[in-house]
Amino acid sequence: MDLEIVIVSGRRPALLERTLASFEARLFRHFDICRVSANLDAFGGDEADHAACRKILTSAFPDIILHEPQEPGFAAAVQRLWAGTTGSTVFHLEDDWLLDEDVRPADIADLGRGNVAAMPLLSQHIDWTGPSRDLVSRKVRTRLFGMAIRTETRPIFGTSPGFFTGSFVRGAAARMDTRLDPEKQMRGRKKNPALSEFLKPLRCQVLPGRNDRPIIRDIGREWRDERDLEKIVHPDGRTEWRKREAA
Repeated sequence: MDLEIVIVSGRRPALLERTLASFEARLFRHFDICRVSANLDAFGGDEADHAACRKILTSAFPDIILHEPQEPGFAAAVQRLWAGTTGSTVFHLEDDWLLDEDVRPADIADLGRGNVAAMPLLSQHIDWTGPSRDLVSRKVRTRLFGMAIRTETRPIFGTSPGFFTGSFVRGAAARMDTRLDPEKQMRGRKKNPALSEFLKPLRCQVLPGRNDRPIIRDIGREWRDERDLEKIVHPDGRTEWRKREAA
């Protein structure tokens, strides 16, 4: 099965190397990799770290399409990579995850069927308890005498490592606002109405591991904690990383 890969990376060579080794061993080798592109942002390290990450990426994928923008920006990186895809099946990856189980083409057989546009790998950060694999949010829109008489169900999409249809990533990229956090604008109706309407009829199905356990692990949190960094989400949807304030 052909698979296109997009990788969002910062200047964190130790994390990037572990991530690529993990996914090569358990996922990439089971697919026919037809195209790879990456965005290497000036975030998380110095010029030497940047050069080390460039070497890691080009060694792993000699024909990689590598973007190295002057200004870092997660939303811009996602939009740039997604808009540039050409394949029918795309795997989105970031530089700070480990994969604990093998993933093969048969595991994503439902992708593209019945409006299933995304299959993220289950992590501890995804709020899912089953039995349905669909990730949805339900909000009460109308109440009568305190009782809900109309609820709205919407799919929950994100940028965690996972599989996407090519039409999804390109359609989302065309509507994405690079000033806003990608996940925030995909999950709220008001922040990006055009993107919200595009996503509404689509489905996102989680891909869990054995016994419905998480299949990937976040190794970036330890890196952030060591540097006292925290993610700040502003009311308008913008995000930034800051040093934690002393207690």
